[in-house]
Amino acid sequence: MVSGNVSKRNGDDGLRLRGLFHVAENNLMKNNNGAGIAIRHPAAFGKITVVSNTVRGHGAPNSDLVDVITKCSRPTDHGHVWASNVFGTRSLECID
Repeated sequence: MVSGNVSKRNGDDGLRLRGLFHVAENNLMKNNNGAGIAIRHPAAFGKITVVSNTVRGHGAPNSDLVDVITKCSRPTDHGHVWASNVFGTRSLECID
């Protein structure tokens, strides 16, 4: 679990998740040069849960919340879970 971290003005993503079954919860990501929280690596299969984070200030070409695997969680699949995050921009409409 990745929880309670603050990332401001880093040169890349504030938090990049890869691997299996990670949880990112209650983190603050602000004005990083890349995305705020990102799932970018194709090896990031399995359920990654991103909940209750505050992520602001990440503009084009990045977003506050990014998932390049393009599989968002729905009750019937095994995609990533994005829920109850506070953000301005996202790479997919199903990210919350």
